[in-house]
Amino acid sequence: MSNGTTFHLSDFAKILLISAVLVTAGAMHLYERSDASRIGAATAVEMTDALEWLDEFYRSPGGLQRPDGLVQNGHVDFDAISHWLFRIYLQERAAQGSPELARASVEKAIRATPEWQQKHR
Repeated sequence: MSNGTTFHLSDFAKILLISAVLVTAGAMHLYERSDASRIGAATAVEMTDALEWLDEFYRSPGGLQRPDGLVQNGHVDFDAISHWLFRIYLQERAAQGSPELARASVEKAIRATPEWQQKHR
């Protein structure tokens, strides 16, 4: 961040890159610890796509309507990334769900949160 209050695209790109690396590392760790054939198709590219999708869903009118997506108060919302991608997304993929089905599961879970319900009354 250049002045402490404004995000520039390059700063945001760096944050997404770091987040993608962390998500990929976590996914690979889960992949190595679990039955590899169950998560098999979850690649680094897929996890990066899922992270970008989650960021956009957080911004969207149908999502959490956060203007900065996964960045809140100048910080990446790592709790959201770990919860939605590691607990929900990868769990669905491990159960042989497609990436689309995994994203739908994340959306459904987000829509059950108090934050989403408050914004969509």
